[in-house]
Amino acid sequence: MYDRKKRIIVYPDADPQILDVFPSALTETLKALGEYRIYEGAPPNTREYIERVKEADAILLGWGIPNEVLKHCHNLQIISFTGTGAENFIDIPFATSQGITITTTPGYGDQSVAEHTVGLMFSVAKNIPLHDSRVKAGTWDQSKPSKELRDKTVGVIGLGGIGRLVAQLCSALGMKVIGWTKHPDDTRAKRYGLTFVPLEYLLRQSDIVTLHLPLSQETRGFLDGKRLKLIKRGAIFINTARAELVDTNVLVNLLNEGKIAGAGLDVFDDEPLPKDHPLLRTQNVILTPHIAFNTPEAIERLLRIAVDNLEKYFEGNAQNVVNPETLNQKGEIP
Repeated sequence: MYDRKKRIIVYPDADPQILDVFPSALTETLKALGEYRIYEGAPPNTREYIERVKEADAILLGWGIPNEVLKHCHNLQIISFTGTGAENFIDIPFATSQGITITTTPGYGDQSVAEHTVGLMFSVAKNIPLHDSRVKAGTWDQSKPSKELRDKTVGVIGLGGIGRLVAQLCSALGMKVIGWTKHPDDTRAKRYGLTFVPLEYLLRQSDIVTLHLPLSQETRGFLDGKRLKLIKRGAIFINTARAELVDTNVLVNLLNEGKIAGAGLDVFDDEPLPKDHPLLRTQNVILTPHIAFNTPEAIERLLRIAVDNLEKYFEGNAQNVVNPETLNQKGEIP
């Protein structure tokens, strides 16, 4: 049994925006688990990071943690990462070698990201930012037409939590929804109101292509130049998943050539975007700063799941574990 009075839980890099919505009940839960230490903002350097977490038994992590820091965390048992895609922020094999369990918060932002995705579809199809900027500049120009979404074909690549919600929202708008996944079946198709099709067919037939795959070694570069060039001329491309899934240079070229009519992007290879990035000079693209997940509702779900992961772990019922090899067969803490 662990002595709760001696257990130390550290939140080393709390975003000020997170703190504004952090429920007091969750703070009390963390205090009940042990001594709770919270620091606002990312550590300015490695030395300070080590000082913040070196005594921790558990870490509630907002962003990344270098291996150089983990080497000094001799008591650390679990990192509860506040998000998905922990492998982009933590060296999972190294953490595993140190016996550190990693958990994530699946599903917390599905609704918010799905709604943002459809919002980008509307913004691109209706040229909303363009018209807004022209009106504010004193120009009354009604010459550029928009598109209706009803009866258009939307191709959803990836039918996880976000992709499923996007499919359902688009179906409710009267769109024809087709999808691609590694595991298609008729029951899922009926449930989500879509038809599963081969990837090449989806790219050639869709008026809107929207990407919802997780990033992994298998999916990195999934939409390479060859696949991007299959996209139907005049289509709209949406990406609220991960930029690394797509060959950005080819996408920019296809946008500039007009083969892809427009794009809505919330994720980028470099964040924030460098001032000389070609996307900033591309006219027919709408860019948002990786903010699709950022709603009060989603952030509260994120925090609740992350804290619950710590609570369940110390109860011996670990959940949402990325590297289960750090647990015994019963899912209990070793």
